[in-house]
Amino acid sequence: MPGAGSYSQFVLNNRARPPTVYVGSNDGMLHAFNGITGAERWAFVPSLIMTNGHLAKTTSDSYYKTTVTVDNSPVVQDVFIGGEWKTVLLGSYRLGGRGIFALDITHPEEITEANIGDKVLWEIDNTKPNFADLGYSYSYPNVARLSTGQWVVLLSSSYFPLPNQTPVDPASADAAANRTSLFVIDLETGDLIKQIPTSSAPEAAPSKTYGLSTAAAYDLNSNFVDDIAVAGDLAGNLWRFDLTGCTSGVASPNPPSATMVCGDGSAASSDNWSVDFMFKTYGTNSGDIGRMPISIMPVGMRDRAASVPMWVFGTGKFLGLCDRTTSTPPAGCGPDSNTATQSIFGIRDYGNHTESTASGITYPFTPAQLSSWTIAEDNAGVRTLTPNLAVSANRGWKIPLDVASEPSERVIVTPVPFYVANLVVISSLIPNGDDPCTPGRRGAIMVLDGQFGAPPPASPVGGGAGPTGGGNSVIGQVVTSQLIPTAGLPAVIGSQGGPLLLPGLPQFAIPAPPPHRGAWRELLDLL
Repeated sequence: MPGAGSYSQFVLNNRARPPTVYVGSNDGMLHAFNGITGAERWAFVPSLIMTNGHLAKTTSDSYYKTTVTVDNSPVVQDVFIGGEWKTVLLGSYRLGGRGIFALDITHPEEITEANIGDKVLWEIDNTKPNFADLGYSYSYPNVARLSTGQWVVLLSSSYFPLPNQTPVDPASADAAANRTSLFVIDLETGDLIKQIPTSSAPEAAPSKTYGLSTAAAYDLNSNFVDDIAVAGDLAGNLWRFDLTGCTSGVASPNPPSATMVCGDGSAASSDNWSVDFMFKTYGTNSGDIGRMPISIMPVGMRDRAASVPMWVFGTGKFLGLCDRTTSTPPAGCGPDSNTATQSIFGIRDYGNHTESTASGITYPFTPAQLSSWTIAEDNAGVRTLTPNLAVSANRGWKIPLDVASEPSERVIVTPVPFYVANLVVISSLIPNGDDPCTPGRRGAIMVLDGQFGAPPPASPVGGGAGPTGGGNSVIGQVVTSQLIPTAGLPAVIGSQGGPLLLPGLPQFAIPAPPPHRGAWRELLDLL
């Protein structure tokens, strides 16, 4: 509600907060820069970088060029903890370490060398109790607000290195390297609330699961409480974590409190959290496990007819030397995903095991149960989409990235959603190999309808010109540009009510949805 202690009041109180840019760096520090002048405000060295020896290696002649430390982009979120609103930063390491840390950055301009220790909320790593299964933190932590009334961090067990490195990383032989789980962590204290292993899913277990990627949170009933999380793994499995605290349905009322109850009258409880094995990219061919990996966070779009989420993601990876080629990688690199055809998928969410079974739906789905599209590319790299196979009672859609002139194309960054229009922007990578004389990046920018995988109403190429309505078939274009991302999210900006633009790529303009009022709320609540 508006007023003292409300989020709108917090935003109002901090409207003059100086802009600050946060950057993780392989010098062993998280840096905070003045967003206007570029001057450094302060830097933070996580304790894990000291205890695991990586910081010492940054000053070693033998290791400083290749040592990885605070190598991931931080996540910043406003949260309600300790009885008040705060702004929290979550940092992680990629190959720099097996852990994450949380800082209170509500007032970044007040943080100094003398008081930064007071701003550290907590640090966790795989040596701490309950976190032994935590891998190298390639996946991003996500913040969620749950029906139990807690603000939490959703952290995937993430990645373990292959044993083909020199020297061999002992973590490659860790038993946890061949299992996956989701950690639900109390954001205020850093304590583990629950670890949900994927092996607890009621469906028949896949023969392999490893490398759980970033989990996406989703609010099923628009009450500002996250109900589910979905994440994929490097084996090609898609997992659905039910965090409603109910065996069926979602908890109410809003706002959440200790009195939130499920449809059957029972209290929402973490004891009811569960996981389902939802989809496998490799279908029924176990020999293809790992060849169509999911290394990105799925995005929850909408099936407007069924009023359920459509989970949109692409397959492929670009994590190390093994992935820099379009040909079969050397021995020791694991399953060959370089020569496999990767795809973009939209998977319909039918609820947890109890709910889906009651509707006659059986998890996990396979690609054969999805309607498909055919992608084509002209000499200018412009891409079009046409229907290929319509599957009755389909469980979603797929677009194979099988353009003959673009071998080894893959999706390695999270799609960008535009929820009002139900459109999603997909950025792909087409590897150039490891030749230093051809350093430019090449990939495709594509715009798709989140429900059907169809082209957008108007062409996104050439300033949004082209056919309108159902006649458009253009979805995007292949470009050679350093703006093709290899991690994180592609940048997209609005244009004062006009089309959405991609900085540095003027040929793209995503048609804006028609203006409308989504809901009647007090304006202060939307500040």
